[in-house]
Parts: sequence; C-alpha cells; structure tokens
Amino acid sequence: MKESEIMNKEFEYLKKLLLEKEKLVQTSEEKEKVEFLKSIFKNNSIFFEMPMDTAIGIFDFLGVAENSMVSLYYKLISPENYQQLPKSYVTISKEK
Repeated sequence: MKESEIMNKEFEYLKKLLLEKEKLVQTSEEKEKVEFLKSIFKNNSIFFEMPMDTAIGIFDFLGVAENSMVSLYYKLISPENYQQLPKSYVTISKEK
C-alpha cells in the first residue's frame, strides 16, 4: 500500500478545509501558506513529524474550532493511524 493511499477521516477533513481556505485566500502571504500546506499534506505522516504547537497553528490557520484542536491532533497521531503508515525497513549487511 502506498503512503498516498492511506487516509484517515481527520486528515481528509484538514485537506477539505485547506481546499476551502484556498478559495478564500486574499493575500500573497496566505497563498504562500496554502501552497506550503498543500506540499506538506502530501506526506500522510506529517503530523507524526511535527511538534504539537505547529499542528495547532496549522489548525488555527485552517479555521478548526479552538475547542477541538487538541483532540484533532491526538486523533491524527493515534496508534491506529500510526499502524496504517507504510513500514520501512533497514537492512544491515557486511560488505565483502
């Protein structure tokens, strides 16, 4: 299974909010933020790789209700979502 095929409803919700935000962009700064978020949202494990305060800032920018930001973050980084991520393995061998 490819990483791009893995989705959860919370991540889908954020992508939907991003598309809505893109339609409402009014400044070049907002456009840059939207483009940046579109690029990092291609990585379905992005919320496992960033600090919570960064994720909360993204949620705020996208218009997530303040009282649901922390629970949304914990759902995104839940063990169930982590288990859906592709496994990568490292093999160690001796050179001959």
